[in-house]
Amino acid sequence: MVMAIFILVVLAGLAAAVTSLTTLTQLGKALDEQGARAYQAARAATEWAALRILQMPAPWPCGVAPGIDTDLTIDGWAVTVNCTELAAGSSTEVGLGALYRITATACAPAAAGPACPGVVSGGGQYIERSLRTLLERPAS
Repeated sequence: MVMAIFILVVLAGLAAAVTSLTTLTQLGKALDEQGARAYQAARAATEWAALRILQMPAPWPCGVAPGIDTDLTIDGWAVTVNCTELAAGSSTEVGLGALYRITATACAPAAAGPACPGVVSGGGQYIERSLRTLLERPAS
């Protein structure tokens, strides 16, 4: 009788451990998927800023003013884009175009608010991905 109770307790403990492990695995997969979505939102924002730089007229194609962040929402993700002109055209080397650094940060949609990085309240999961790109705008 004691042996049967011991075996039942051991089996119940194993079942609880397997359930806990499965739950943690599912949570890890969900967070990994959200991280991939945040990366894609940051990448889309980087490409958006690169398109603005390459197609808009000089002198400042990045945004409102140098170094000012632009807040976007891409597929439900809050995205902050910062574009900075590092060197004006031909100031470093003859024939060199203007150099720009684009930094796009995508973060957890609801908890972050309109800009990244955000603050999570209530113990929620915070997801953030950031990409930095260097772009040359060809000399005209």
